[in-house]
Amino acid sequence: MKHLALLAWSIAAGALALTAAAAEERAARTYALAGHGNLELTYPSSWRDEVRPPSGTGSPTIMLRPAEGDEFLVMITPLWSPTNDRAFNSAEQVRKHLDRDRKGMLKLAAEKEIVLRSFGDPASVGFYFQATLEEPNPGEQPHVLRAGRGVSDLLLSATIFTRHENSADAREALAMLSTARSYAPPSR
Repeated sequence: MKHLALLAWSIAAGALALTAAAAEERAARTYALAGHGNLELTYPSSWRDEVRPPSGTGSPTIMLRPAEGDEFLVMITPLWSPTNDRAFNSAEQVRKHLDRDRKGMLKLAAEKEIVLRSFGDPASVGFYFQATLEEPNPGEQPHVLRAGRGVSDLLLSATIFTRHENSADAREALAMLSTARSYAPPSR
């Protein structure tokens, strides 16, 4: 009987946590990308952000973390074609890029098979896969979600590390990527 009560309490607590996460206020944040306009990402307002500047002429990396703790780490690098290749971030190129990463991840993953899936809408589809690191470093989040999506002239390349499999934070980050938008700054 104690086990049933504990199970019922655990389910109720989990449902409340999911409801609270779903009800959390979101904020749109804008990141200026030198020579490539602005990137707008909408995510829970409690998440902390940090922008790591590029080394040389590369792209910055936007890092998102929870307000407290280390339940997850989201890293988004907006990439652009140095040759202005319009097909650089097409759905087919994004799929190929993620498929290459998926094959490489098989060497590090506990899973023997990793499935590449799509997300977003037909006009701007993205791709992702999930894996569990077979031997994570001490303190490292073991669950990885790798994603990519073309937005305007950008390829949003994202890696999401979480402590828990099927994390609500990873789903939130994937939803953020599906609604990301890029636009030119207003003219002066």
